[in-house]
Amino acid sequence: MLHGKAMGLKFIGSLVVLYILLCMIFGINFINVFLITALLGIISYMLGDMPNLPRTGNTITTADFGQAIVLI
Repeated sequence: MLHGKAMGLKFIGSLVVLYILLCMIFGINFINVFLITALLGIISYMLGDMPNLPRTGNTITTADFGQAIVLI
């Protein structure tokens, strides 16, 4: 249940930010933004949050920004 809640919050937060940036500013289709958000959320959660968050707290997981830039 904790993974589902964390993924849901990460997805909603990312969707809002990417919707503002990609849909409103750059005119990208909402379906594409939705798919980008889903892929970005899954990849960053698996590679960044799951291994690093229990060990380090929130200091290392701010690297999600770097992952987002690379993946987008």
